[in-house]
This record gives sequence, structure tokens and C-alpha cells, in this order.
Amino acid sequence: QAAYHGVSIKDASLFCTNLPCSICAKMIINAGIKRICYASGYADSMSKEMLKEARVDIIKIEASPSEFVSGQDNHL
Repeated sequence: QAAYHGVSIKDASLFCTNLPCSICAKMIINAGIKRICYASGYADSMSKEMLKEARVDIIKIEASPSEFVSGQDNHL
């Protein structure tokens, strides 16, 4: 949506329930997103390595996915 409307998301933070897969990690890196906060893991160690190499901060939130999505988590 941001690209469609010409809005830059460079240096933005992404909040998601799962750590992104390697395909999504490539798009995140190319978009210039600098921080990912997620609630649960993903079985793709390659994506985590790609994000680290691109210097994207990866933050695991210690909350259940439902707490994380509802905004009831105070761990940030």
C-alpha cells in the first residue's frame, strides 16, 4: 500500500505475529524497514540470518499472539 501511494517506509518498524519468511524478509530489506517485532517464531532460519546481515533489528515479544495483536502487551 505504501509503495502504491508513494509513501516511503524507510527506517519503519514492522509488527507481526510471526517472524517473516525468507521471501518476505527480502521485501522487508528492500523496503528499508529497520525493526521487526514479532510474537512467535517461524521455521525459516535463513530469513533471520538475512535480516541480521541487513542490520534489521529483530525483537521477539514475550506475549501470546492474541495479546500481541490486541495491543494488550506492554513489553515494548
